[in-house]
Amino acid sequence: MHAIPAAMANGAVASAGCIGNRVYTGVGDNEFYIVLRGATLARVADEIPTIESANQTLTAYHRERRSRIIDGIAWLECAAIEAHRQSNKRSKDASLRI
Repeated sequence: MHAIPAAMANGAVASAGCIGNRVYTGVGDNEFYIVLRGATLARVADEIPTIESANQTLTAYHRERRSRIIDGIAWLECAAIEAHRQSNKRSKDASLRI
């Protein structure tokens, strides 16, 4: 695996692996490798609580934001539909006066 020399030189490397590797190992399309140099492992492990906390905070933020965006899009769609109805009504009213 070429990831090992890269991790030894750089501390860490992520790899999707080649198709041959995936076929022989059964690694799924939703999985990938992360190779860490031993000296890097402790530092990464120490940061897991910080990473987990940040992910929870960001997950909550983005779920709320997505909800607001979806609500905003729904509001805009309703407003556009109503504007279209009003425009059609004004056109019909104008044609009746002619």
